[in-house]
Amino acid sequence: MVITVRICIILAAGLLCAVPTIARAEFEVAYAAGNRDAAGRFMGGTELRVLTSHAGRLYAGLGYWEDRPGPEGPQSAAILALDVPGTAWRVDHAFADRMPDRRWRDFAISALHEARFAPDGAGTRLAQPIALLLAASWDRTGTVRVFSRDDTTGAWTPTTLAQDRPLPDFLPQVRSLATHRDARTGVDRVFAGTDPRGIYSGVYDPTAPGHIDWVPAPELDIRSPSADAFPGLGRRLRVSSFAECNGALFAAVGQFVFERIDGPAPR
Repeated sequence: MVITVRICIILAAGLLCAVPTIARAEFEVAYAAGNRDAAGRFMGGTELRVLTSHAGRLYAGLGYWEDRPGPEGPQSAAILALDVPGTAWRVDHAFADRMPDRRWRDFAISALHEARFAPDGAGTRLAQPIALLLAASWDRTGTVRVFSRDDTTGAWTPTTLAQDRPLPDFLPQVRSLATHRDARTGVDRVFAGTDPRGIYSGVYDPTAPGHIDWVPAPELDIRSPSADAFPGLGRRLRVSSFAECNGALFAAVGQFVFERIDGPAPR
């Protein structure tokens, strides 16, 4: 885009107009649905839902909510990768599990996050900081899972956080992921905001599936607040996002913002 600005100066001899051009940064399309990568794998999506960077690459999560397939046929949720700016995208992982009726089990990526750990779950400093790429999906079975990428093999390992009954208009899911260092214990923790249960947390553990040891019960159970305590509380709460500010972790939950009070028994 180039914007032309006309500057006019009135002189004694008449009107003098200068026409400088001001160059503006341009946006270019980096991804367009409906193509195939170098290996012939289809890259589509009714929407590209989430982006994050990890290990020098850009990753994108695709969804097929209310998809009306073309000649490519029904597709599953997929994670794309862009290895170098200006090059072609590729399919890093397409979720392959199917339902008994042959529909794809995972049909959208709901969250994507790079979790960084310097201390482990015991607060012991790691020899080298660890970065894990995490993802979550819309799962038709109602299982809430977080997937962790192995950068050596490219494999994605799932860990189940909860299981709830899917409804016609609602699927249990992780909608947000975050990392936060507890200001009192010094432990790096990863957080998963789930609907309908609440906020789960985990710590780095190289022996655990996906290298994260998740606490079985949610730190914040969003099923427990009552309408008396929170006037205007909706029928369904959703942990839509996290943010750190001045060393504290905040979560947007429904119509509210919750702050985590760090410590051995956080609240």
